[in-house]
Amino acid sequence: MKKNRSINALELNINGYEFGQLHDVVSNIGLLRQNYDMLKVENRRNERTIRALKKTCYEQTERNTWHLQYISFLENILNNLNVLVSVKDCQNRNLLWYNSNFNQMLGYRHRELQDFSTESASSLYHPDDCKKLLSRSKILNSNKLLNQYSCIVRLRHINGHWVMFNSQWVVLKRSESGQLSHVLEIMTDISSFEYGN
Repeated sequence: MKKNRSINALELNINGYEFGQLHDVVSNIGLLRQNYDMLKVENRRNERTIRALKKTCYEQTERNTWHLQYISFLENILNNLNVLVSVKDCQNRNLLWYNSNFNQMLGYRHRELQDFSTESASSLYHPDDCKKLLSRSKILNSNKLLNQYSCIVRLRHINGHWVMFNSQWVVLKRSESGQLSHVLEIMTDISSFEYGN
């Protein structure tokens, strides 16, 4: 009888746990093992995603570095050509970029050009040529298939005399409605041709 009582006691109370509690502990251990296995799978998936993102970031950094080097190369070429080159934002009416030849060919320093908006930059143009400038914008805005336009203009040198240029606009970007957004202007000094020098 004593033996049966100890077996019954063993069934009911193993190391201070009731059998039902022990069953709960064992099933919780099974759930924890399943969760752990799922977390390992998710961790491996996350590691693959992280490796892919690192590779993408590296490739994007390489592309950005290449683009910056290419832009620097192009700027170097544009600064060494004997032409004036500028990029204009037609929507916000300002100069986004211009090459260093504005100083060499017209005498304007970087600080003076920085203060120019598109409107104040138009004061560099001869008053008789302002109509050409307005006409150029209207023509390019009205004909969305036309992406280049050239005309002859005169620009005021810092010393006050006029220098004649062949000015060519190239449309770089249009707004969604087709209006001019960004244009590249390339101006070639033709004064020597005009006056036969």
